[in-house]
Amino acid sequence: MIYHILKKRELKKAEESGRYTPVSIHEEGFIHCSEFHQLIKVANSIYKHESQLMVMVIDPKAVEPKIVYEDLYQLNEEYPHIYGALNMNACVNVHPLLKDEDGKFIINETMKK
Repeated sequence: MIYHILKKRELKKAEESGRYTPVSIHEEGFIHCSEFHQLIKVANSIYKHESQLMVMVIDPKAVEPKIVYEDLYQLNEEYPHIYGALNMNACVNVHPLLKDEDGKFIINETMKK
């Protein structure tokens, strides 16, 4: 599975249309995703001031566009990128992204499912 963080309102729009086309598709040409072990690091570094975030659990075998693992930002770690609009039938689950008392995002073990 791969994971994507998004705002609750973006999720609703994608569920209604059956396709997820975030701004990053137009700006960078792909959707940023993470492996499970990368998820919280990404959340706490990029989304730390955000609230009402969700995590899509995506089955890479069901994704119609091409998925490329690459290290575009010299982080010494490859991340999965979806090159095209995501067909929402590849999203097998959705979870809220929770914060602890200190305001840091935390792992919800049910996200693995």
